[in-house]
Amino acid sequence: MKLTLPDGSVKEFKDGMTPLEIATELAPSLGKKIICAKVDDNLYDKSKPLSKDCHFKIITEKDAEAFEVLNHSCAHLMAQALSHLYPGIQFGYGPALPEGFYYDVKSPKPITEKDFPAIEAEMHKIAKEALPIVRREISPEEAEVIFKDQKFKTIHIDEVEDRDHCVSIYSQGDFTDLCRGPHMPNTSFIKNFKLLSLAGCYWKGDKNNEQLTRIYGCCFFSSKELEDYIKIRKERAESDHRKIGKEMGLFLLSEYGPGKTSISFNPETSTYLQSFSTESLRQDNQVEIYEGNADVIYVPIEPMN
Repeated sequence: MKLTLPDGSVKEFKDGMTPLEIATELAPSLGKKIICAKVDDNLYDKSKPLSKDCHFKIITEKDAEAFEVLNHSCAHLMAQALSHLYPGIQFGYGPALPEGFYYDVKSPKPITEKDFPAIEAEMHKIAKEALPIVRREISPEEAEVIFKDQKFKTIHIDEVEDRDHCVSIYSQGDFTDLCRGPHMPNTSFIKNFKLLSLAGCYWKGDKNNEQLTRIYGCCFFSSKELEDYIKIRKERAESDHRKIGKEMGLFLLSEYGPGKTSISFNPETSTYLQSFSTESLRQDNQVEIYEGNADVIYVPIEPMN
């Protein structure tokens, strides 16, 4: 097979070689640094064999794409910690985001932000174990057996239309998740993280489905990057129009329901300011807004997985 490298050069490799093997053949140092590969426009697990001509790029910590992989792996690390602390917890989706990750869960007992230190401590404990993160491809039938106690995973597996098509799973120690990947080589790479907030949501974003808890977090390759990001978040919060609006008495925010907030405007607030505030919420927070009488109800739009 012929691979087109980032510098435009084309090199031939044996069919079936993995990105790890290719990186090692190109340079032993790359074999030690590779996190995953970019095959055409898609991130690709370093242990998954290649069998066709493509554009090929090796992804290391220095590449922007590595941030997504790191945060996706941190979502799994958090899920593993939650499975230890909350036996019987159910897992929905746990994707990476542009600034971090989230995981949707249904816990047998409530999870609050006060629980974050204990969850983070368990995550650090698992990270220090340097558990290998291993990818496997299995049949949908095998997956149904593995995830028989995970309601939402089973629903996802049942939706696989081609029953002859394999699904991929990733395992680290006693935790296995249904996932396309790719992921970090082992849990020791995932150490500079912080859990950020909670939100209510619905399974697959449908209000007719079960209510879940969404836990947000972020992870970086260095402690300085994490510290800088937390500082930026704090600065954002200080300039948040919702905080300023409440302090100025323009409107009042109150919880309306799972994942919903009611905005009650001060009668003296101008129509223009009301319009401006709701539109700002729509744009800045990616929300759907339902207006009626003196109140505005907004609910977060579900991000794509």
